[in-house]
Amino acid sequence: MVSSDVALLAAWAAEERAQPEGWDFSSLDGRMSESSEPWDLAAVWRTALTSGTRVLDMGTGGGEFLARFADALPEHTVATEGWLPNLGVARSGLAPYDVGVVGADPDEPGGHLPFADGSFDLVLNRHESYDPAEVWRTLSPAAASSPSRSEETNSVKYEMHSVCRLTRRTSPTHSFGPA
Repeated sequence: MVSSDVALLAAWAAEERAQPEGWDFSSLDGRMSESSEPWDLAAVWRTALTSGTRVLDMGTGGGEFLARFADALPEHTVATEGWLPNLGVARSGLAPYDVGVVGADPDEPGGHLPFADGSFDLVLNRHESYDPAEVWRTLSPAAASSPSRSEETNSVKYEMHSVCRLTRRTSPTHSFGPA
């Protein structure tokens, strides 16, 4: 093996050992790029939080993104995280905002959300995989048909219902979206 190969392998091994905490990838600054999305997710979340009273953030990572909205979070806000190394990071990062973090991995067999039916009126999800029927199960019937929600939010709910039907999952039992 050539010395440059040995050096390259050593550099890769060092990168592998130095895992980020939560979703803080600042160690990759200058070495990573990501494309911009055609929407402003922070603005979408901030708007949605104005009417949320019982909020779930799915797959919070280390809680860094949710913490940006600390001033807008309702008293009943909960987050899930499925990657064990992030669980402690998220719990300590969100504790100052009274946000509980529950271990839940939707990709695990039987990976249901550990909440009662109708527990939330707003479910936020930045990047976590999910079972549409599980998200619907945790949404309150009022959240799914609330006329106080914006047309855009009702459209998203309508799309979620369509996903439930297309994947042959149990669709919600309450009405929502345009008549």
